[in-house]
Amino acid sequence: MKSVTKVELGRAINEVIVNQRLTPTILKNKDGINKFVKLLKSFVQLGGFHWQFNVISSDILSDAQKNPDR
Repeated sequence: MKSVTKVELGRAINEVIVNQRLTPTILKNKDGINKFVKLLKSFVQLGGFHWQFNVISSDILSDAQKNPDR
């Protein structure tokens, strides 16, 4: 997170985008949600601009590869 926020955005032609996959279990309880919120707040305080999260399990991704028509 600190490495990404060190990039001078004025020098990055297409900005800096972080894409991260999270397992759904992280957001199943208040403690996990609170930690996630703190993570996002820290990112913004460090000057972060864009962070995209995909919340999906490995099992679902694996099933999608085996059954792309679903």
